[in-house]
Amino acid sequence: MGRLVVMAMQQVPREERGPEGPSGPDGGIVEKAWKLQHRIEGRAKGLGKGRYGRVLKMARKPDAEEYNHVAKVTALGILFLGALGFAVFFIMDAWLKLS
Repeated sequence: MGRLVVMAMQQVPREERGPEGPSGPDGGIVEKAWKLQHRIEGRAKGLGKGRYGRVLKMARKPDAEEYNHVAKVTALGILFLGALGFAVFFIMDAWLKLS
């Protein structure tokens, strides 16, 4: 009997089956996975249509020269912030030793 129900459900399109699946009114793991998949796809469809859609449409892959320039500027910024943090640490350490 169970095999007959599964075969019958395979012939009915998923949209017409309703929320009940083979494992009860909540649906099985497959139904939950389908719901999650549809939710993710729905969000992905609206990705280029929201507030940032224009920016995403204008975005392009940087060439090697531009990428190297951005990487160098980023590295210099990280080094600067590290040096600044070390200087503050060094000053605070020296100040606390005097107290």
